[in-house]
Amino acid sequence: MGTPLPLWQTHFTAEAATWAAEVARRLEIAPSDPVAQGIAWAAGRLQASIAQLADASRLVTPEVWGQLQMPPVSAQSVRRWIRHGELESVPSAQGSLVPVTARRHVKSTPLPTAPSHPAALDDAAA
Repeated sequence: MGTPLPLWQTHFTAEAATWAAEVARRLEIAPSDPVAQGIAWAAGRLQASIAQLADASRLVTPEVWGQLQMPPVSAQSVRRWIRHGELESVPSAQGSLVPVTARRHVKSTPLPTAPSHPAALDDAAA
């Protein structure tokens, strides 16, 4: 048997199913019911949001996260990004775990600026 779903996911999945049943009931009465179409759209959005939130709460090892990327990334690179604060992670007994939906945030370093005045160029050459 699998891990039970979180309470929020169970509740909203049941709500989406209730909406889908209402759509089916309304469409039996009037096949072109605009309210049923609106409810169907909202139910679809709710189901998509549930899936997105469920993925966001799923944590994986650096090895798995790296293999999910395109192109794949080594676990060593993923751990380095975690150490440097470029990738969010959650500490655990097994080491750091990474949310499936995490994205790397590269820290930019300013580029050196060249002197803009010709006299400064002469001074730099001397």
